[in-house]
Amino acid sequence: RQRWLAACRGLGDAGWPVLDRAPGGGPRRWRLGELAVAWSAVAG
Repeated sequence: RQRWLAACRGLGDAGWPVLDRAPGGGPRRWRLGELAVAWSAVAG
């Protein structure tokens, strides 16, 4: 679990727009194995 949380934070630190606040993301969601990024980062 600690490695997954560190990986989620690391992606945010690397410049990915990881959602880190509720309701779309954040540590509570990360603990469930969910990672959300801003739509603008993945929109085609």
